[in-house]
Amino acid sequence: MADNYVDRFQRLQRIAMYGQQRVPRVFKDRANPLERLSRVEVRERYRFYPETIVMIVGVVFNELDAVTRRSLPLPPLLSVLVYMPVDDAEIRIKKKEFYSIAGFPNVLGYIDCTHVRIRAPTHNEADFVNRKGFHAVNVQMVCDARFIIMDVVAKWPGSVHDSRIFRESRLCAQLENGMDGVLLGDSGYACKKYLMTPYLNPQTQTQERFNRSLCKTRVIIEQTFGVLKRRFAVMSYGIRTSEMKACRTTMACAILHNIGIKRGDSFGRFVVESDNHPDAPNQPVDVAGNAFRDFVSTTYFS
Repeated sequence: MADNYVDRFQRLQRIAMYGQQRVPRVFKDRANPLERLSRVEVRERYRFYPETIVMIVGVVFNELDAVTRRSLPLPPLLSVLVYMPVDDAEIRIKKKEFYSIAGFPNVLGYIDCTHVRIRAPTHNEADFVNRKGFHAVNVQMVCDARFIIMDVVAKWPGSVHDSRIFRESRLCAQLENGMDGVLLGDSGYACKKYLMTPYLNPQTQTQERFNRSLCKTRVIIEQTFGVLKRRFAVMSYGIRTSEMKACRTTMACAILHNIGIKRGDSFGRFVVESDNHPDAPNQPVDVAGNAFRDFVSTTYFS
């Protein structure tokens, strides 16, 4: 059995490499779409070029002989493709890339949530109805300046507010414990020393410049959602499964999205407007967070 998998994988590799050099095909194996279809057709149908598909197969290759088992955990190599940076050099690079967008300093990532439509659950059904009236899970994501998804929380019903998802996340605990850097978010989040949000009623030109910089940086998360949902239409139109399977599917899409971005196998940028409507006035006032926001705006945007 193992030898058969090895032979098939090596054959896929040869096909992918050959497919990069030519488009016309003469000999077609109807059992193998990478050989039956052109390189462009493979990408249109399977959302990745053949060489990227082969790379993905290689990553999960050790799991292929256990396809009949259920609830297999993600292999470590895939798991780390959705994780906040811990290496100092990588952190410095991400901050520099964000700063180059609109001059906002010390930024690790942009945080926002997106609603993924699901079928009506059989239990706690009302909890999954979001403010637009459809059943969904509310998924929190953090992206970097290159549209890489660094953190995903996919487990909360659609009625749960973005701010609660963040407060109860592992990432929030890490930031409170002293992770170096800040996140940027919309006014649906409470302003914290580690999460900068816009001024609701800017009173000075300094505060207005702060808001413009933050809002200009915001387009990164919108474009990230756009790239993700263009490649995987199920993220836009809905996942017709149970909430648990929908959450796992969302995680898988995020991981595959990162693989595509890192390999340059992208569907291009376009903006998906946020489907959330922040309830900013309901957020508790954080005195320390507001004071730090004033310090940042005065220091960098005066």
